[in-house]
Amino acid sequence: MVYKRRVKMDLVLVELIFEIAAFFSIFGFYYAIKAFISFKNMPDDLLRAKIFLTKNFLRNNFVFVFIMCFFVFLHTILEFFEYGFINILISFSRGAQLLYALTLPITTFVMAFLAYQWNNAIFSKK
Repeated sequence: MVYKRRVKMDLVLVELIFEIAAFFSIFGFYYAIKAFISFKNMPDDLLRAKIFLTKNFLRNNFVFVFIMCFFVFLHTILEFFEYGFINILISFSRGAQLLYALTLPITTFVMAFLAYQWNNAIFSKK
């Protein structure tokens, strides 16, 4: 009985995690499309001035790309563990399963935040 309750709780938690990832994906997609449409109509000189002369924006952009790449790497490594491609005598514990499930929403959050930052940079009045 406890096992069934635990499996049901785990499925509810994983479903919640993927719903959060779907929300971040929709949020990011909206801002990416909005920025892309404005980006096409913006003069190149103005775009360069807004993006490449803002050191804070560039630094944040590189940091978030690094974080996103790290979580994609982590997800891939955990996939190898889960499907047994890497024969290591480490059980895929509950904590590792949670980390595996969280890599997707974290990655989608970072991507959505990047799209939001690009959108703000393009629409800024500075």
